[in-house]
Amino acid sequence: MIMLNPFPDLLIYGFTALFVLRVTLGLMFISFAYEKLFRERASRIAFFDKISLRPPMLYFSIVSGLELVAGILLTIGLFTQIAALVTGVIMTLATIIKWRRPTALPQNTIEFYILLAIVSFVLVSTGAGAFAFDFPF
Repeated sequence: MIMLNPFPDLLIYGFTALFVLRVTLGLMFISFAYEKLFRERASRIAFFDKISLRPPMLYFSIVSGLELVAGILLTIGLFTQIAALVTGVIMTLATIIKWRRPTALPQNTIEFYILLAIVSFVLVSTGAGAFAFDFPF
């Protein structure tokens, strides 16, 4: 029998790998929300005004709130698919903004936003993984 996988014994940890992806993504979104709310508030409000989303304070509040709530839900593993769908949409929109206006989001690359969108959509399709409240029974 030919084995194409050099480490077949590691495949039993796939469920734990989803846990690592979920918690990492959740902590990243909590960090994004923290930065927006406490360190970059004025520049982020100006960003929404710059891309013609008015009133900018409303969009700032919605995006920051969604990032914070989705990040917390992902971290604890509650309503994971819904939270991951929200983060996936946010990152898809960030990708589009970065692609159309490269200087609008100077702190990260378009590849970073694409990667986070893909990780989010993987969690939508696979679920929370281990150590979650919405563990499949």
